[in-house]
Amino acid sequence: MPLDQLVVQVRSGPEPARQGRRTEGLPGRLPVVRGDAGMLRLALTEVLARTLDVTRGEELPIVQLGCEEDEREPRVGCGTTGRA
Repeated sequence: MPLDQLVVQVRSGPEPARQGRRTEGLPGRLPVVRGDAGMLRLALTEVLARTLDVTRGEELPIVQLGCEEDEREPRVGCGTTGRA
């Protein structure tokens, strides 16, 4: 499952994922992974929602997704770089 596609689905999905806020996204290179698409979508939705909680006071948070890969597995992370 290409994680890039899942991120697009989550960002264009229902309001709870964005909490009614406008966000900027910085492109990150995400891998293709094996897993249940529904569970991966749920995990990404939760990670993005928690990141938005941290930036609650910011008018336009910039959210960045990224990935580090080692010999065994990719590690996907989400963070914010502040306001645009």
